[in-house]
Amino acid sequence: MNNYKTLKSRHQAEFNAFPMVFAFSNEQFKTAMAKLGLTEND
Repeated sequence: MNNYKTLKSRHQAEFNAFPMVFAFSNEQFKTAMAKLGLTEND
């Protein structure tokens, strides 16, 4: 059971660290791209 808890904790930490943003308009999309360090060509 301890192995399962360790695996679950590791997966949750990896998920929380994943760079994810949501955009509902072009302005939010541009802001999100800048936040992630991306350009229009990426």
